Amino acid sequence: MDNQEQTSASMGNSQEQKQTARPVFVGRITLGLALIAVGLLVTASLFSTRIPFLTVAKFAPLILVVLGAEILFAAARHRNQTVKVGFGLTLLCLILIFGAVAAGVLPEFWEAYGPGHWQEQQRVQDQAERTFYSQVDSSTVEYLHIYLSDENVIYNVDLDFSEPFASKEDFAKAAAEAVHVLADMDADRVSICGQNEKERWNFSLAGAYSQGEITEERLLKIMDTQEFPELLTEEP
Repeated sequence: MDNQEQTSASMGNSQEQKQTARPVFVGRITLGLALIAVGLLVTASLFSTRIPFLTVAKFAPLILVVLGAEILFAAARHRNQTVKVGFGLTLLCLILIFGAVAAGVLPEFWEAYGPGHWQEQQRVQDQAERTFYSQVDSSTVEYLHIYLSDENVIYNVDLDFSEPFASKEDFAKAAAEAVHVLADMDADRVSICGQNEKERWNFSLAGAYSQGEITEERLLKIMDTQEFPELLTEEP
């Protein structure tokens, strides 16, 4: 009886010890390493502008890998204790991850879509319009819109003449002059419209149309056939 009582007492004590054992909190090592890494990165960025933030930010999820390894190590070492991750430490690790990602993405995003980008795009657009109007009679143009790519390259121009033309040939002559100006501006696609009291004409040129000489005759042929070629080459 004494042995049974001692055995049951020891089992009860072990269970009580498991229940009353303090949990093991993990995450401090991971947080410390993350703070060191971020601190070194930010410090280095103060002395050099060549820090590849975007490349470094891609490794930010490794913080979760280190945290998981720390949890597994603590669970194996403290088998009789409950392993817990501090909420504050986890939150700080997540903040560091998102902060690192933001540090890598936001500068390029700001450069591509921030106010400076739009101001530069507006400047390029205004300059292109001034260049066009300096070589084409602006009084004959009702609508001109120049579309720019994200790299501030002209990829499309819409042009609509205001005053009615006496004939299709007059429209083709004015359009040919405008096309030559736009070709010199390296526009990739051009759409031009004109009209008289009875008809309305339009055509579109795309691709490397400036490789071929744009003449009134060629534009008339395009308008008559309603074919909008992607590439105009030199006629033999």
